[in-house]
Amino acid sequence: MTASSSMVLCSPAILGLSPRSAAQWFEEMEDFMKFPRRSRIALGLAASAAAIIVPLTATTASADTSPYGPGWVEVGGENFPGGYWQCMDQMLAWVKQTPQYNMVGCNSDPQPGLPNFYDEWMHLAS
Repeated sequence: MTASSSMVLCSPAILGLSPRSAAQWFEEMEDFMKFPRRSRIALGLAASAAAIIVPLTATTASADTSPYGPGWVEVGGENFPGGYWQCMDQMLAWVKQTPQYNMVGCNSDPQPGLPNFYDEWMHLAS
C-alpha cells in the first residue's frame, strides 16, 4: 500500500475536517510518513496500548463512590422543591414497592438552575 492510498482511506472528509484543517492534516501526514516504518508501527502500538490501558485504570480507581458506604446504589436524581424531606418521603414510598432494597438516602447535589436537586440512593437488602 502506498502513502497516497493510505491517505485516501483516512481522508480528511471522512474525519469531518474543514478544507483549511484538511491541508494542515495532509502536511502532518506527509511529515509522519517520513518516519521509518518501524517507528510508525511502534508509535501506533504505543497509542493503541495507551487507549486500552487508560480506561482500565480509570474504572478501577473509581470503584465505590457512594457517600453512604458499600451496598448502596444510586437510583436516580430529582429536583424536590420541598427539599430533603420531600425526597425522603418519595424514596420511602419507592422502597415499599421494591423489596430488594431496605434503606433509602437523599444526598444534596445542587445543579445549575436546580438548587434543590438530590441524588437518590437505595441500599441493597442482604
